[in-house]
Amino acid sequence: MKYNGVSERHQNNNLKATISFSNFLGNKSLKEIHKKEENLSYLQTKIKSKEDDPEQRWITTYNDYLFFVVNTMLFPFL
Repeated sequence: MKYNGVSERHQNNNLKATISFSNFLGNKSLKEIHKKEENLSYLQTKIKSKEDDPEQRWITTYNDYLFFVVNTMLFPFL
């Protein structure tokens, strides 16, 4: 990643997303995920209510994780 000019912050965020997704999967590996519902259920854990997040900052977090899931789960299999 360093050679591609990717910032350290971006690398850190990708690592956090990978760890979070791994924790969500538990004993499953990435190769065992074949249904879009499994990815969507992970993304649903990132949504917060208006009371929990009045400024709706969760949307940015959700989009970051969505980008991660699409790039790691979709593109490698195309």
